Amino acid sequence: MAYHPNHTACARSTLVATLETFEVRQLHGMFYIRQPRALGLETHQTFLDWLYGLGPEASLTPVIHDMRACDFDQIGTETVKAWVHQGSRNRSRRTTPRAIVVGSESAFGTMRMFQILSDARSVTDETKMLLTYSLAEAVRWLRHHRQSARLRRAAASGG
Repeated sequence: MAYHPNHTACARSTLVATLETFEVRQLHGMFYIRQPRALGLETHQTFLDWLYGLGPEASLTPVIHDMRACDFDQIGTETVKAWVHQGSRNRSRRTTPRAIVVGSESAFGTMRMFQILSDARSVTDETKMLLTYSLAEAVRWLRHHRQSARLRRAAASGG
């Protein structure tokens, strides 16, 4: 797995890593991952290995998976089940908000299956995962979740 740190500001984001065929950027306190056109188990595992390798705090950072360029035509149920199984290695991410941005109806259907299976197998909490066609909506939704978490922490600490 290639990990190439590069802290050059790019627009409003910072390139954090290039992992084989996709890139990870830091955007508004969340990770933005632009997925490659070709998806597969190895690609998904490469991302998870990198994320879990950052440590507990970073692995709980909200994530936007931009999958608009991905080709979902060859992704079947078995691959989706395998993705869920791979994600089960770190159940601490269950309540971490994440948004998945897709560009086609087949992608939406495939990732909706992922969302349902992940929730059913306690890998993720379905209410913490947004599936959308809009990157702007994904950013707004994750910002809202982050703000809500801050308010809950402040209320719990009496501040």
